[in-house]
Amino acid sequence: MRSTRNISIDGAAVAARLSSLRQARGWTKQELADAAGLSERTVRLLEQGQRAVVLEKTLLLLAAALAVTPRDLLGNSEPDTDPTPTVVAAEDPAPPLPVCSPRRPRVALAGLLGLMLLAGTGFGLAVRATREAVPLNVLADEHVLNVSGELVTDGSWSRTFESTIVFAEPGGWQDGTVLVGLGFDALDGGRIVLLDGRSGATIWERAPDAARAVAAYGPDCLDGLESFGPVCREYLDLDGDGTLELAVAFIHVRKYPANVLVIRRTGETICDYFHRGHVYDLAGADLDGDGSTELICAGTNNARGFGGGTVFVLDRFTRSGAAVDDYTGGEASVGDSSRRRLLVPGFDAGVMKLLAVDRLEAENICLVSGGRRGARIMVTLGTVGCQFHLVLDSDLKPLAIRPNDNVARMMADWPPEARSGCDLTDPDWLESWRRDIVVLGQRVGGV
Repeated sequence: MRSTRNISIDGAAVAARLSSLRQARGWTKQELADAAGLSERTVRLLEQGQRAVVLEKTLLLLAAALAVTPRDLLGNSEPDTDPTPTVVAAEDPAPPLPVCSPRRPRVALAGLLGLMLLAGTGFGLAVRATREAVPLNVLADEHVLNVSGELVTDGSWSRTFESTIVFAEPGGWQDGTVLVGLGFDALDGGRIVLLDGRSGATIWERAPDAARAVAAYGPDCLDGLESFGPVCREYLDLDGDGTLELAVAFIHVRKYPANVLVIRRTGETICDYFHRGHVYDLAGADLDGDGSTELICAGTNNARGFGGGTVFVLDRFTRSGAAVDDYTGGEASVGDSSRRRLLVPGFDAGVMKLLAVDRLEAENICLVSGGRRGARIMVTLGTVGCQFHLVLDSDLKPLAIRPNDNVARMMADWPPEARSGCDLTDPDWLESWRRDIVVLGQRVGGV
C-alpha cells in the first residue's frame, strides 16, 4: 500500500481504540509516539478525536508499534481513501508524492532498541530495558524517579524533583546513563539532566540560556519568565565524529522563543540556536550525501506577516545564532547561522479567524527518496482540520503542496466572502501560496 494516502477516519472511534490499546500496554502518549517514530502531539490529537483525516503512514506506524493490524486500530470505522489528491508542482516538479521511508523510531535512534515499556501513573511514565540492552529499570511518576537493576551500585536508588518529569529513559549512548527531561513548573525544571545510572549522581544538566534569547529578540520575548521546557529530542551525529549527540528542542512556557541544543555525551554543547516560534519535530538525515548528518527542525514562526509554519536546517558548520531577519525581527548583533530556513505565510486574516488560530504549524517530518534528484522532505503544514502536505528538496525549495481531502469539506461551511480569493483547494491559489514562501540561508543563495 502507498503510505502517503489520506485516509478519512471516524475520529471518535479511532480515539477510543487508540487510547484503549495504548493503556492496555501501560504506555504514555509520549512512549507510544517514541515507539512509532511520531510526535507526541500527533498521538494526543488522535486520542482527542481531533483528526478526521490521517496519513496511511501514520496508521501503519501506530499499528506496528502496538502490534495490531491497521484495521484493528480503526476500530469500528472503515477507511475512506482519497485516490486522486490535488498536487501543485513547481516548475521543476517533484516526483509524485513518494512513499515515505519511515524514520527510525526515536526509541531506536536513542539507542533504546529492545526496550520494554511498563506502566506509569498519572503524568508519569515507565521504561524497562532488557538485560541484553542496558541493565537498568527506569520508573518515573510525576516527580519521583526510581532506578534499579544489576548495574546499580546498591540495587536501586530514587530521586525527587520539584518539577514534573516529562520523560525519563536510559541514555541513548547505552552506557548506563539515565536521561531526564524536566518541565517548567518549578525552579529545578526547564532542563534536561544526565544521571549516572549506577548512583544517581548528576553528570551534567543543560537548559536554554535566556540571556541569548533576550540578546536576539529583546526582553519582551520572555514576558518576564526565564522558563523553558523540553518538547522533543533526537539522536544524531551532527559533527561527523562517529558518535551520537543528543538534539533537544525547548519551548518557552508563555511566549515564543524556542531553543535547539545539540549536546555531546561529555556535556559539551555544539549547537545552540534560538528560533522565534515553536519547534514541534526534529529529524536527522544526510540531505546532501556528504556523509554527515543535518538536523531538520519543524514548527511555527512568529514572524510579522508570516504567521505560518517553518522548517530550518542546521549542520556541523551552521549551528548557532538565532532566527533573525527582516521578517522575524530581532537584533542584527545575533546573526542567523542556520544552513537554510523556510518561512510559510499564513492565510488571510479572515481565514485565520475562521480557523481560530494565530499561525500555522509544521510537524511530522517525513524523509523521502527522490532518486537521482536527491533527498526530499515532507512535512504536515496547517492546523487541526486544515492540513496540507508540503514537499521540499534538500535546500528547502518548496516543490509541491497538497491539501488533505477534509479541507474542501471544511470550506463548504465557510461563508462565500471567506472563500473568495482564498480557495485553499484551487491549484492557482495553491501555486500562488507556494511562491510566497520565503527561503533564507547562507549556503545556496538566499538573503
